[in-house]
Amino acid sequence: MESARKESLAKWIVAITGTWVAGDALTKLFATPISEVTDVFQAYGLLDWMIFLAWAELFVALLYLRSESRLTGYITLMLGMAGVTAIHLANGGNLLEPIAVMTAATAALLLREPELPEHLVDEIKKTLHHVSARKGFDH
Repeated sequence: MESARKESLAKWIVAITGTWVAGDALTKLFATPISEVTDVFQAYGLLDWMIFLAWAELFVALLYLRSESRLTGYITLMLGMAGVTAIHLANGGNLLEPIAVMTAATAALLLREPELPEHLVDEIKKTLHHVSARKGFDH
């Protein structure tokens, strides 16, 4: 796939994913006391955290949508979705949504920066080598 098409596809994926996450946050912020969202948070024992989590989710969506902070947004989005997945697993919830968001966000990142996995592996190797070379660490 040519570079311009990859970039265009990545922009669409970012826009759709980021907007979905922001919309999900707004759904929580404006949920009525008698709503499905409120019922789910009540069932999971997280009702007291719903508004805080909604603001955090909205902040992450804005980080992700903004090109200058997209990598930070991506990382925080992945951490957040991993947490959501764990909560859903523990409570028998729907895993499709968090996994779909993580997959879409990762696809957009890899379309834009296909060399990123190799770069990350190189950085991890350098870090591990540096740590193991420090005094007091044995191989």
